Amino acid sequence: MLKSFFAALFAIVLAQPAFAQKKFDRWWNEVENYEVEGKTKSAYEAVLDIYKKAARKENEAQFIKAFIYKAKYELILKKDSQEEVYKNFVGVLKKSKTPTRQILASLLAESLKEYYQENRYTINDRTSIDYTSTNYKEWTKEDFQTKIDSLYTISL
Repeated sequence: MLKSFFAALFAIVLAQPAFAQKKFDRWWNEVENYEVEGKTKSAYEAVLDIYKKAARKENEAQFIKAFIYKAKYELILKKDSQEEVYKNFVGVLKKSKTPTRQILASLLAESLKEYYQENRYTINDRTSIDYTSTNYKEWTKEDFQTKIDSLYTISL
C-alpha cells in the first residue's frame, strides 16, 4: 500500500512539468494565431500575460521566450522604443540568475554588435569623451567594444 502511494506520488511529481508545458504551448499557439491574423496588439497583450506567468512560476525557458517576444512587439508597436527595450534588457539582465543571465547577456551582446555593424560609419566618426553615456545611441566605437566584450564575458 505504501509503495503504491509513493509510486503514485512520484508519477504526479514527474507529470507536473508536462502539464505546465502544455498550458504554455496552448498560450503560445494563441499568440501565433493572433500574429497570423495580423492582430499584433492582441499578440503583444497575450505575450505580456505569458511573461508574467513565466516569471511567477519561475519557468526560465518560457520567461526568456516571452521576454524576446515582448521586446519584438514593443519595437513593432511603440514608436522609438529601441532605448526602452535596451533598458528593459539591462534591467532584466541585472536581476536574472544563471542560466537566464548568460542567455540574455549573449542576446544583448549580439544585438549591440548588429547595431554597431549597421551604424559603424556613423559611430566611427564620433569623438571619444571622458564618460560613457547610458544611451547606446551616443556610444563610440570603444564603448561598443567594451560593452559587447563584457556581455560576452557574462555569457560564459
